[in-house]
Amino acid sequence: MKHPLRLLFGCLLCVLLIAGCSGGGDDDPIIPDTDGDLDATDIWDAGDRPDASCFEGECVDDTALTCDDSPCVRGRCDDSSGEVVCECYEGYEGDFCDECAPGYEPQGLLCVKLEACSDNPCVFGTCRQVADEPVCDCYDGYAGEICDRCDEGYHAEDLRCVPD
Repeated sequence: MKHPLRLLFGCLLCVLLIAGCSGGGDDDPIIPDTDGDLDATDIWDAGDRPDASCFEGECVDDTALTCDDSPCVRGRCDDSSGEVVCECYEGYEGDFCDECAPGYEPQGLLCVKLEACSDNPCVFGTCRQVADEPVCDCYDGYAGEICDRCDEGYHAEDLRCVPD
């Protein structure tokens, strides 16, 4: 059985699309489908604010953005030049410091530094971190920087390294 809210939302969407959706006022972003072809202009109308960014009916004029609007997600804001500039905290990047910088990965709502062994680079061995670099300690019979080949005195057999 489908979730009742999904079913209700699906029905509401069908009714709106079939009925042509007449808006409640000039600021309503939904426009009627007058030509029978549903396209982007039938769903969204920026109206008299074509330079604004809008999401769920909330519009912010990008040209009027100031530090008072707190646009920097993980950084300090500077608008002394007349333009908003975000100085990102360590581990973050992007215009609004809302992306993880290289060497960092998302973990929940934060960007955390990648551990050298987090990608588990050792094929047949265990990884330990030495000065922010991965070092592989190979299992018996394996060799190589990432323990991906047979050691001396061993050979490959059935996808394993076995003694000669």
